[in-house]
Amino acid sequence: MKELEAEIEAYRLRYGLLREEEDGQGREPEEFLDETKPVLDLPVCSSNGEEDLEHKQDSAEEPKANNDGIIEEEREDGSRKAVLVKEITEITERLSAIESKGELLQQISEVLDVSEGEAILYQISQNLHMLRSFIEMPSES
Repeated sequence: MKELEAEIEAYRLRYGLLREEEDGQGREPEEFLDETKPVLDLPVCSSNGEEDLEHKQDSAEEPKANNDGIIEEEREDGSRKAVLVKEITEITERLSAIESKGELLQQISEVLDVSEGEAILYQISQNLHMLRSFIEMPSES
């Protein structure tokens, strides 16, 4: 801020000096000799300010890029969740259809004892229930 105030003061002095020359004095006081140098010869006071501004602009763009990534990730998570819910629903419907016909129990009982088949069906049912509850939970990340 002090650098900007110094630069503003330098411009005021320069423009004030130009007004005095227009009035007919034509001669420059020694204290203003540095102020009448070409701008390129003067040390740049605002270079730090410009660098700070550029840094702030860069840092402002970075969170925006990060936010875009987060939004995209949320969209992907939402679509993934929708796909998983759809797949679980389809599996549940097929399992229910097979259970209602008794075909699954018959197939399982042919391979295993009846009690083991019922245990497997119960385990499948529990796993589907856990998958549903897992998908319905909000993500922690």
